[in-house]
Amino acid sequence: MIKADMHVHSKYSHESNMELEQITELFLEKGIHYVGIADSVDLERENIEDVIERFQIRNAKIDQLNEKYEGKITLLKSAEIGEPYLYQEEIKRLDELDFDYTVGVIRPFSGGDKVKLTTGERTTKEYYQKILKMIEAGNVDVIRHLDLIDAYFGKDYSALKQISEVMHALNDSHQSLEISPFIRKKTIEFYPSIQKLCFYRLKCEDARVIIGSDTHRPEELPKNLDDIEYACTEIGLVPGIYQKRKFERI
Repeated sequence: MIKADMHVHSKYSHESNMELEQITELFLEKGIHYVGIADSVDLERENIEDVIERFQIRNAKIDQLNEKYEGKITLLKSAEIGEPYLYQEEIKRLDELDFDYTVGVIRPFSGGDKVKLTTGERTTKEYYQKILKMIEAGNVDVIRHLDLIDAYFGKDYSALKQISEVMHALNDSHQSLEISPFIRKKTIEFYPSIQKLCFYRLKCEDARVIIGSDTHRPEELPKNLDDIEYACTEIGLVPGIYQKRKFERI
């Protein structure tokens, strides 16, 4: 059974209203040992001072809950940051907070560095260029949405050279990939795709992965996280967690 869900949103994300204690009870009931609270940060629209204040309040609450539920479940402090390579100075300030890890994400058509929607090949190429920028900036611990662009087209337009460059960069940076469920055509799959995860395992000596559900509401908790962990085992990947910015396989 899966031991950690490393991507859950609380009321400290604008798109969720879950209380931290509600999250704790929900995952405790499911037998999950570690829960990463990865609330969203949109530095294109948010003032850094407001973000810092919000996370200081949240992190203090997480400390209280970890003390209350010690030995039963651990909440981990995280933030999901859009286009982190655009906000080097702001992220340096966020790093002063007591995060266990941070997650970087490219929001292709809504973020601060939008991808132009043209042909599948051109759009996908531009998307992976931004993924590469995010990895090379090196200011987050985890890379999310590696191949989310495929969902927009329903097809993988990536070139082998592009993916190889990304994998080599990940290997050099020692960042992790997040594996997440994705609902498509009434079936629950996950991304990165199994093909890209196999390539990742082959290309990266220290292939690090975490598993995150991206849950915003109790009813959204996917039922296939164990399937993702099983797929990782078959490929030879061992999912892990972060505590105080250090990765540990579990």
